[in-house]
Formats: sequence, structure tokens, C-alpha cells
Amino acid sequence: TKAVAAETEVAKALEFRYFSLPTKTFFKPSDAHVDRVLQILDDPSNYPVFIHCTHGRDRTGLMMGLYRVEADGWDPKDAYQEMVDLGFRRVLFALKGYYKNRTGMKFMSEEQLVRTAGIESPLVSGSSAEAF
Repeated sequence: TKAVAAETEVAKALEFRYFSLPTKTFFKPSDAHVDRVLQILDDPSNYPVFIHCTHGRDRTGLMMGLYRVEADGWDPKDAYQEMVDLGFRRVLFALKGYYKNRTGMKFMSEEQLVRTAGIESPLVSGSSAEAF
């Protein structure tokens, strides 16, 4: 695309190495794709690293959250909270599910959350809604 071509030229002018690794918003990425992104992020010869997507919060958030866990040793819940704090949309179930499966993070069901908080649920008992 024109945008990718323009970014390539800017990266060259700034003497950055440029990688274009398109990631789908509504579908889970493959392990191989994520492994490639994390490999690039972990290679000091690629520093400084500038990573982004169109909105800079969902696909970028997923990759950076995974990097926090796998490379930096963060707890998956802390990395996920940072993702959310920086704009990751929890309604993108494919990306959220991928994060959950790859990190082993457990999300509380609405029922578990209500029980833990000690409040009455406005939702029907036994709801399968996830929180966090």
C-alpha cells in the first residue's frame, strides 16, 4: 500500500530497519507470526524499535503485552492490565483469546467476579460473561 511504501521511506531516512508484519484485528494470529514479531523486538540490532498498527492499541497492545510476559518476565495479569490501560479493547475476542491461551492467563467469569467482590449480580445467575 501507499502507507507502507511511505513508512518504508521514512524508516530508511531515519536509518531504522523496517519490518511490515500485518496482523488481522478480528482473527487470532498464528504462533509463527507472533514468534516472528517477538524475535524482531528481542533483537538488539533492530533497536530502537517503533511498533504500531492503525490504531496503535489492539494489535500493538497484544504484541507488546506478550513481549512483556515472554521477554520481560511480567505477570500476565499485569501485562494485560497495561494493555487495557493503554486502550486495548477487550471486545476483540480473537486477540484477547490468543493472549489468554498463549500466556495461560485465567479470566474470571462474571459469576466468579461477583462472588469475589461480594456484591449482587445485575446479570442472570450463571452468566458466562468474562471480566477483567
